[in-house]
Amino acid sequence: MSLLGKIFALLNTLLAFGLGVILVQDLGVRKNWTYLVFRQDLVLNGLPLDEDETTKTNINIKSNLDGLNEDALKGIFKDAGGPLKLDNRVVLTQVDEVKRMHKKFDDKEKEIEGSDKKAQFLSKLLLENAITYVDRRKYDDLVNKSDPKTLADEYTSLRESVDNLFLSSEPREKNRLPQQAHIISKSESRTAIAALLLSLYQVVDEGSEESMRRLLAVVGPDYASKAFNGHAVVLTRAFDDLEAHLTREEAIFVTEHRELLIEMGRRAKRAKQIEGFKLEYDERIKTQKALLVKEKLLLAKMEKDLEEQRDQTSKIVSNFHLISERLFSVHKKLQGYRVGNEDQEKKLRAVEANH
Repeated sequence: MSLLGKIFALLNTLLAFGLGVILVQDLGVRKNWTYLVFRQDLVLNGLPLDEDETTKTNINIKSNLDGLNEDALKGIFKDAGGPLKLDNRVVLTQVDEVKRMHKKFDDKEKEIEGSDKKAQFLSKLLLENAITYVDRRKYDDLVNKSDPKTLADEYTSLRESVDNLFLSSEPREKNRLPQQAHIISKSESRTAIAALLLSLYQVVDEGSEESMRRLLAVVGPDYASKAFNGHAVVLTRAFDDLEAHLTREEAIFVTEHRELLIEMGRRAKRAKQIEGFKLEYDERIKTQKALLVKEKLLLAKMEKDLEEQRDQTSKIVSNFHLISERLFSVHKKLQGYRVGNEDQEKKLRAVEANH
């Protein structure tokens, strides 16, 4: 082979090696890019609905998730409780998450003692899923107002209602639906699962921040938002129903108790007049109390003056007694002098008589 041929052969070898390096790098970048797109889809859409769901390119999502390592799974469920397990398998579908929460809900119910307490716990979940005002009022009464006997009697019915909630979210596994249910699309299933998980997180996990983050990770922001909006719509509708109910009750009350309302108006007017009289009377009492206070002060002053006069009188009487005693003493002395004078006078007369 000529020198030129050898040079071309060497260049071809180097070119082939360079192309191989570029191909390897391209495959690595493509793989990283594919993974990032996959992760982005998970962030936007949440976990797959079930094991059969595929991407637009007909790739099974569950299979891709099964191939992820533990660090990748921790990244997906970051700040959302981490990758949790059901029957020793990591939960990687929305249906499995419902099953996990179903089991957690049932386990928590088993820990509760007494049919009445269990019924109260079941009513909390049904209250979160109730749509009409009547149903919400019913379950709210069971949660907050009903007596133990009523709750115990309602337990079986409440348990069946809770079971029906879970049936609609996993028809493939159950292979059966409630009689009133109908076959729903995947979009409707996702919406139902998001609403059910929201209520479960609120009842079982008490609506913790971690549980709300898990809702976003499992169903995706779109369906999580639909769940929150749906809950808000239900509450708004319940409020509107309550307002309409109160308006009807008010109208019925006014119609049936018109005379009573008129009488109440009269009595209210009379009560207002009495209130005016009371205010006037209170003002008079206030004035009388002020005068009474002044009189008490004057009386206290007079008593003080009287006490001073008594003290002065006592002193005068004491002085008078002293003077009387002195006068009596002087009187006695004078009496003694008079007796002495009489004796002297008798002696003088006797002397004069002798002379």
